[in-house]
Amino acid sequence: MKNTYIRSAILLTITSFSLLSAQSMLAYKYPTGIPLTSSAGPSLSLGRTGVAIQNDFLGMSKNPANLGTVQRSVFSSVLSYDLVNLRSNGERSTQSFFNPQLLSFAFPLKASFGAIGLSLEQRSNMALSFNTKNTVSYNGVNYTEMLGIKRSGGISCWQIGYGYTIKKLARIGLTYERVYLRNRTTNYKKVTGLLESMQNDSFELETQANGIRGGIIVPYKKFTGGISGEYFFGNTAKIERSINTTSTSFTPSEADYKLAPSLSFGASYQFTPEWLAAADLGVTLWDRYYSGFETNDQLDNTINISGGAQFIPAPTLLAPKYYEIIQYRAGVRYAQMPVSTAAEWAVDLGFGLPLQQNGSMIDLNIEYGRRTDSNYEKFTEEFISLQIGINGGRKWYQTSGTSY
Repeated sequence: MKNTYIRSAILLTITSFSLLSAQSMLAYKYPTGIPLTSSAGPSLSLGRTGVAIQNDFLGMSKNPANLGTVQRSVFSSVLSYDLVNLRSNGERSTQSFFNPQLLSFAFPLKASFGAIGLSLEQRSNMALSFNTKNTVSYNGVNYTEMLGIKRSGGISCWQIGYGYTIKKLARIGLTYERVYLRNRTTNYKKVTGLLESMQNDSFELETQANGIRGGIIVPYKKFTGGISGEYFFGNTAKIERSINTTSTSFTPSEADYKLAPSLSFGASYQFTPEWLAAADLGVTLWDRYYSGFETNDQLDNTINISGGAQFIPAPTLLAPKYYEIIQYRAGVRYAQMPVSTAAEWAVDLGFGLPLQQNGSMIDLNIEYGRRTDSNYEKFTEEFISLQIGINGGRKWYQTSGTSY
């Protein structure tokens, strides 16, 4: 999308005027919006760490190879309620929104043939509603000028995958992805006073892409290592744009488009039955991202680092008290954004509440974090996310060693 006068004016005045309403101004700078680090099961409260964690409730959310550990039919879902507080020059604007993030299913195949998985998840969020308002004087006449952006969309995808265990040496997994990206953006400028005018610059993009994910998990005694990678194939994006200042409508056009691939490394260590620690390192190659309708020179490769620990007071007792089998978790994460001047960090605290009757689990997590961009020294975004994960599992068939 070419820079317009309206867009340039908004970016220049973001730190100068009061925030009337907004959800994430920084998302406006990123080609696919704010990246979402979705996950399930214990990974929620471990700073989203999970590339090298073997847990059937994780499905294939962090590593497709985890499907090789599935021995029963399981499902996982994650819902998030997000509060975002934006600060600019001492002014504040608080927004809240409900965000379903993940729905995952995994089914083991008979005779040790591995397992298959299905999932639907949200990968990024472009939600934005931003206004600035200022009074200007020209030849002794006061005018009220309002600049604004309305944006919606993001990335969602569904996956189908397969995982297999190579004896006790390793788990491997592979998935096919179908990704959907939508971006609806309207920039506007409204002037009121002696003379009134209204300018709109509307842009809409839709595209679909195919991708693959692969991974491997290697356990060795108390240590587990994992690698997961993701690659997207090139595709075509459909674009529509209109500007009402000249009463000109642009006919739909198409452009080449390719999403950025990524690679993640993970490690976990089971110190004792009570204590588990894990860490991940991820890289997103934004220099491989390509868009035929906008300049990509400002994008930078990013690094994501996360770590966490889990404690279960008495996981091996035959008749424990309920609080002794709760999974207490904590984690931290740091993520660079697609532009080198911006970053995000967050702290997680949560619990895994087992439902003893059917082997299910409820995950509760609270996350506090902040996004900053050094280009806007007086602008920050603080967020609090309240998340609930509902996980269920059942072994539909079980081989019996006794015959009659």
